[in-house]
Amino acid sequence: MPAGRRRSERFMAWYRRQDAGIKAAVIGAFGTLCGALLGAVVTLAVALIAVLDGGGTSNLASPSPDPSSSAPAAPVPPDATSEPPSSPSATDSAPNPTEEESTPAVPPTSPPPADTSPPPASDPAEPPPLPAPTSRVRWHGSLALDGSAGVRGWRLDASPPARAPMGDLAIRGSAEVYAPFGITRWGTAALPDHGQCAESLNTQLGRQALSVQEGDVGCFVTEYERVGAFRVRAVRGAEAIDVEVVVWDVG
Repeated sequence: MPAGRRRSERFMAWYRRQDAGIKAAVIGAFGTLCGALLGAVVTLAVALIAVLDGGGTSNLASPSPDPSSSAPAAPVPPDATSEPPSSPSATDSAPNPTEEESTPAVPPTSPPPADTSPPPASDPAEPPPLPAPTSRVRWHGSLALDGSAGVRGWRLDASPPARAPMGDLAIRGSAEVYAPFGITRWGTAALPDHGQCAESLNTQLGRQALSVQEGDVGCFVTEYERVGAFRVRAVRGAEAIDVEVVVWDVG
């Protein structure tokens, strides 16, 4: 019988005689030993594969050097007869200080364009005053203001004047001259002109009657806004007054 088999039988006989705790310890030790041996075998196999792969790749990839291409080319000696290359002269390479530092020429300035715009208009002068309206005498004569016949006045827009119940100038009451469109008293014995009467009428508004006596002077306005003047020549009682009258046209 081989010696190994005998040792195995003796071990088994010894193992059977042991209690359960020793048997468990033996099994655990045997498993640990088997695991260690298996890990060592795996590690050795991985290392061997890595060595084999690395060596094969390096041998295949690296070509053998070519002795003919590795030797450097011998330098060609210069030709003794050729002239050495000329070095650049200092005057060619050095910048010209006068060219660099010189002030650039200023282009001539063109004169500004002539101002062709028209000069600003001067302030307009004050407009001349309007000329005074020119007037001319429309009618000049004597009239009798008589209230006894029931026709007391005259229409003085007509030329010559026409009788009217009241008209533009009439007698009303005792020695009273009546003008329904406006009447004023003039302060002198001479008849005023058109402008004087117009100014007097514009400054004394709203009056329609004057008590008069011989020699009094006044201004009046007609229905159609003509200006007239009168002077009392005689007072012949409460119902009769004689007057000198002038009426103007304007324009």
